[in-house]
Amino acid sequence: MIKLLENFEFCKKCTKCCTKTEMILTLNDLKRLKKVSEEFYTYSNGFYRLKNVNGKCIFLENNICKIYELRPMGCRAYPLVYDERRGVILDDDCPLKTIPKKELLKGVKELLIALKEIERDYGYKVNWDLFRRSVNSIF
Repeated sequence: MIKLLENFEFCKKCTKCCTKTEMILTLNDLKRLKKVSEEFYTYSNGFYRLKNVNGKCIFLENNICKIYELRPMGCRAYPLVYDERRGVILDDDCPLKTIPKKELLKGVKELLIALKEIERDYGYKVNWDLFRRSVNSIF
């Protein structure tokens, strides 16, 4: 279970989430980010994904996200991710082991939006029962 805190500096800014990213992009992400760049994505395993340069997200510069306000839905939900076997989890790669309740709620909402868009854009089927059960177990 994810430990919740009420007041806490949320992100440690370690950039592990930006290293060797396989972040799936929704069509809305693509449209939004094309305003900034044309060469920020790849296509693999049936999904558009953020491109990596030298093992890091193309938008990471000097350990700072240069498109933070425009970042993809999956980045907005992180460190919460959807695992097809476990549901909504805190990404194992994230060193953060506690999440403020307010941020957790925000992350769940962002993940929900991202998954609905991924279903619509790619025809991917989310196990919504697993999603609900895993979110309920967090709280």
